[in-house]
Amino acid sequence: MRFCDEGVVLGGKAWGNSQYVVTILTRDHGCCRGLLGVGRSTRLKAALRGGTCVRVSWQGRLEEHLGRWDFEDIESLSSKVWEDGVLGVMVELMSGLVKKGLAERDIQRDFYDKTRRLVGLCGEERKIFLCGYSLWELELLSVVGMGLDRERCAVTGARDSLCYISPRTGCAVSREGAGSYAPRLLGHPDFWSDEGLYENIYGCEGGKERMGACEKVEMGSIVDGLRTTGYFLGRYGFLEGICGVLRLRVMEALEEVLV
Repeated sequence: MRFCDEGVVLGGKAWGNSQYVVTILTRDHGCCRGLLGVGRSTRLKAALRGGTCVRVSWQGRLEEHLGRWDFEDIESLSSKVWEDGVLGVMVELMSGLVKKGLAERDIQRDFYDKTRRLVGLCGEERKIFLCGYSLWELELLSVVGMGLDRERCAVTGARDSLCYISPRTGCAVSREGAGSYAPRLLGHPDFWSDEGLYENIYGCEGGKERMGACEKVEMGSIVDGLRTTGYFLGRYGFLEGICGVLRLRVMEALEEVLV
């Protein structure tokens, strides 16, 4: 069988002298693996880093076979992303989390579109990318069936002033509902509930609109949100191995900004 699709490369592992087993999140076929012969091509080797957007074809005898990739078009991330002490690590982390979270051939078109857009945000101001990444981790938890319940306060039923997340249930809690338990709860930053900001980041094409929406978001709120999603990612085993190492590097770098 054979298919053509668009996708985001999640990484490659050497297989022999000139081949790699490459995992790609495709729009219409989910996460797929296949062999790619790179030979001496530096362009193909560079494309194996996470975050590369590609047009590809996959061919194999049966769907469950490893098959082979043919890269038809390659859109690699700027070298500035990899030179950045935070962005490059976060792209690697994003790729690792997708590989851990999504089963092979599990088609998630909406999540693919958001992942593709997140990669595109690497070229924007860093705060735009960080806001987008925090919202993307919320989406990942939802896609893998571990989403947080942020519709209303689990204690009072109120839909406003949702300031916390219960680490036990994953449910939102308002300031009033938290009471004396507030120190035991995780943070729920305001920008998570800002639908206008969400649409500006993942819906519009204009950088100025995105920057305008993100300017009011404080770095402390972004870090607070990442601590919360990180707690649940860790609980469900997503931060084991290399993902845990990358996550620690990201959080240390961002928390230094707050000092």
